[in-house]
Amino acid sequence: MFRYLPSIVAFIALSIAPLVQASYSIDHIDLMTTLEQDNLIKANLFRVDAKIKTPYQNQSAVRPITGASLLAKLNTPVKGLSFMTQLYQPYANSIVYTQYPWQEASMRSIALSLTGAYRIPDTGFSFSGSVDWVKVRQVSLSLGSGNGHLGIGDSPLARLTSEGSSPMSNSYHVAAGYQYDPLALKLLLSYHAKAGYQHHLTQNFFVSGKHPSEITFDAQMGISPTTLLTTGVMYNQYKGSNVYLNGPSPHTPFQLTHFGNSAAYKVGVGHKLSQTLSMGLGLQYSPGSSKTGDDFLSPTNGSTAIQLGLNYKLASATVSTSYSSVYFGDKIVGPSSPEIAYLSSILYNSFNSGVQPFNPTLAFKNSRANIPSVTVSYRY
Repeated sequence: MFRYLPSIVAFIALSIAPLVQASYSIDHIDLMTTLEQDNLIKANLFRVDAKIKTPYQNQSAVRPITGASLLAKLNTPVKGLSFMTQLYQPYANSIVYTQYPWQEASMRSIALSLTGAYRIPDTGFSFSGSVDWVKVRQVSLSLGSGNGHLGIGDSPLARLTSEGSSPMSNSYHVAAGYQYDPLALKLLLSYHAKAGYQHHLTQNFFVSGKHPSEITFDAQMGISPTTLLTTGVMYNQYKGSNVYLNGPSPHTPFQLTHFGNSAAYKVGVGHKLSQTLSMGLGLQYSPGSSKTGDDFLSPTNGSTAIQLGLNYKLASATVSTSYSSVYFGDKIVGPSSPEIAYLSSILYNSFNSGVQPFNPTLAFKNSRANIPSVTVSYRY
């Protein structure tokens, strides 16, 4: 009865919840597509426009980020067996403090996943596994000066940028699902393993860290012939996934980030307005881990997101648009961690000159982000 209900709530916001807390997670592999029965091609484009300001600068410290993904799912002649591949951007950030604390960090990445899924005939149960290849392809890092100068050019270590090619890291997903078509019921539990990485920078330095592991549960069910309910939970283990600066200095490695674990909870409803048009409303909440911290790369504490989606269905294609408003929790950050303050003093020769670093706290309030998204899918 509910088999053809549209699942229109894309929940880009679920991927955005840890964006600023963890500074870089913006997109995920779409394992719910493995439960689709049709062959499918899907392309998604989104933009994260954050408004996170300090008392020292009117411009947002987190610069806009544009992301995209391309997915293809293909059934095989073997009943219940299908394969899916997805090209996406799992991690990215662009944080620039033109005033205190004079820090800058940016990163881009790209990932390719290959997934195999098998639905046990006549049972509704399915299992899937995927291998991911993730490459950090661009990094820029400037720790700024503790004595009140931006310092670009003041020291050969004022700005570290990507140099050469960095190795690709590998990870994997495993998932178990269940679906009951008469009720448009779909359940999926998945696990994404942690993976280490490193990226080469100028002057023989490099950054290293671990992409966090995560556990995700997604569910949807038809509650009327024209209405679909969706819900989900995601848990990320960021605490053991901090970023370090390594290099020839005897004072390295330095811990650049101090992440905490995070969780996100979502619920949404989609309603079919006509044979071609449907809409959806979603809410997502991520509780904060701490209202204070010393990491300027994590200037928020939890988030609440509201998302509105609209679907237009053609013969074999669907065009979906969504708009999310994310409201981040307030956070007081600073002084800088001892590692950052000490490294800044080394970079700008202020440690031995007796200059006392300017190192107050900053209150980040009323932070938010707007996330428009467009998805085009084709079934064949």
